[in-house]
Amino acid sequence: MTGIPTLSQMRSWDTAHLDLAADYWASEAQNWESVFTTAFQAMARPGGQPWDGDAADRAQLRAHLDRLRVIGVADLLRTVADTARAGARDLRAAQRKALDVVDDATATGFEVDEQLFVSYPGYVNAVRAAVAQEQAIALATRLHAAATALAALD
Repeated sequence: MTGIPTLSQMRSWDTAHLDLAADYWASEAQNWESVFTTAFQAMARPGGQPWDGDAADRAQLRAHLDRLRVIGVADLLRTVADTARAGARDLRAAQRKALDVVDDATATGFEVDEQLFVSYPGYVNAVRAAVAQEQAIALATRLHAAATALAALD
């Protein structure tokens, strides 16, 4: 996303795709390792019968090397899954930080519109208006910074 997200966008920010992808990648890594480990172990006894000789040694070595290569790729896939999980976690934290500012604003009587404009809805006297304006500016500044951080992180 570029620019500052709207209030609706921040509220509906979804990271489920990252969690699903991470689960899938971790599962696939485990499956690959399991399949190649099973193949490697079975290579010494194809069809349940012992296999000896030069061809058996070469086949077992090849199965071993293939298994090691797959384990390396599976480890990379697990790292990618961990990165996706961390990204989802970071995005949820950034989203929560931005929405906490919205909650702070509304809890103190301000309104936050779709474009993240912070205003005080009621009538106030001149003294209260100055204070309310300072508070609104401070809240809007925090909100825009949090919203920008969320979009940048994504």
